[in-house]
Amino acid sequence: VGTPRHYDVICFSIIDWDFRWQRPQQLMTGFAREGHRVFYLSTTKFWPAESPPYRLRLLRENVWEVQLAIGESVDVYRDVVSDSVARSVADAIGVLRNELGISRAIAMVEVASWAPAARLLRRELGWSTVYDCMDNWSDFPGIDSQLALLEEERRLAREADLLVVSSQSLWDKWSGQNPSCLLARNA
Repeated sequence: VGTPRHYDVICFSIIDWDFRWQRPQQLMTGFAREGHRVFYLSTTKFWPAESPPYRLRLLRENVWEVQLAIGESVDVYRDVVSDSVARSVADAIGVLRNELGISRAIAMVEVASWAPAARLLRRELGWSTVYDCMDNWSDFPGIDSQLALLEEERRLAREADLLVVSSQSLWDKWSGQNPSCLLARNA
């Protein structure tokens, strides 16, 4: 898998890589082009807990899809991962870290569902959390009624080491909640 020249990026994705070419893939491709190894978590491909902790699939240079063995599926549009799933995710990524020599990394969170797992990695490994807020989820069909998910997003926006927003309206909504806020529009 190679040795990183910079920090690695663990992408807690909102869509699978092959679903549709959007902001998550564009950003991760940019990181990879700059020499960062990118580990892109699948949102739909999970393995039984008794399987090896993860499986990798090379997607392009410096970008791998990570399929986790966490014993249950995650619905990133509906639920915040439970404490037990967050622990399983953090443990699997810990094995990935040890086996691939990940010493410095950021957890790039694309949807708040994954926030508890990213929080564990920050606490246990010292990895910074970046929340890439690309939509106003409180207005998003299907997510708008998921109160626990919206509350987790508010917490993530406040606590992220860096909050990246994709529009002026998201800047207006969140910049007062986190002093480390960056506007990076879709292009």
